[in-house]
Amino acid sequence: MKDLRTDKVILTKPVRRVEFELNDVALSGRAVVQMTDGTVWSVAHRRPDYWSYNPDAPLTVAFQFRKSTAFVDALEFIRNADRPYITRELPEVSA
Repeated sequence: MKDLRTDKVILTKPVRRVEFELNDVALSGRAVVQMTDGTVWSVAHRRPDYWSYNPDAPLTVAFQFRKSTAFVDALEFIRNADRPYITRELPEVSA
C-alpha cells in the first residue's frame, strides 16, 4: 500500500479494518484502517478498467486522516462521503 501524497510504501501493519464495497465508476471499494502506530488511513481500491489510460497508477492507494482522527470518526466520514455508492459494509476485522 502506498501513501497517495508521498508515493511511499506504508510500512506499519494494520490492527483494525472495516471495508466497504462500492458501486462507483472509478472505485471498487474503500476501507478505513488503523495501523500499529495509531494512524488512521482511508484506503481506496481502484477499478483497473477505469484507470487503463494510466497503467502505471497504483490500484490501491491510501490517504492518511489527521493524526488526531479517531477510527470511528473516520468510519463515519467515509459512510457519509460515499453513501450513494456503498453497496455493502463488511464487518470489522482486527489483527
